[in-house]
Amino acid sequence: KDLIEIMELQVLSDKMPIGHDFDASFKVEIPDGAEWKNITTEQGALVYYTDGSRKNGLVGMGIYGPSLRYFESLGSTPTIFQAEMYAINVCARICLTIENTNDKNIYIMSDNQAALQALKAHTFNSKLVAECLDTLKELTQKCTVTLRWVTGVEGNEIADQLANESSG
Repeated sequence: KDLIEIMELQVLSDKMPIGHDFDASFKVEIPDGAEWKNITTEQGALVYYTDGSRKNGLVGMGIYGPSLRYFESLGSTPTIFQAEMYAINVCARICLTIENTNDKNIYIMSDNQAALQALKAHTFNSKLVAECLDTLKELTQKCTVTLRWVTGVEGNEIADQLANESSG
């Protein structure tokens, strides 16, 4: 049994050799408390909220935005960080499939500072972060993308409810 568990952990590992990315074509904003009242998005911007959750040993993620309420159960293995990174990546992939997003402003709002900091960093050792960076770069070829830290706002609360639904 121990050997099987070790093999499963190796297969599920997110680690990779350290990678570098100095060409981020999207913005990551982590405003402080004093800035919260002045935060706005442009008229016509598409705003999405992502969240990851662990409940009763199960992990899930949720995405909420214009005409979108999506959630997915991720099993018991992922961390909250991985669930949030996966949610951001899925959100960006969904945005790639939406018509008429050329030259639009897209905001992906997350309450997970660790995930946003990982996407803002120039080095990474996570396959999931690398994949998310690639998806975000692809999305920025057709529109402007900003990832922003939020907490306690309605869209974030809805994404949290969706993540909780999918986690048990």
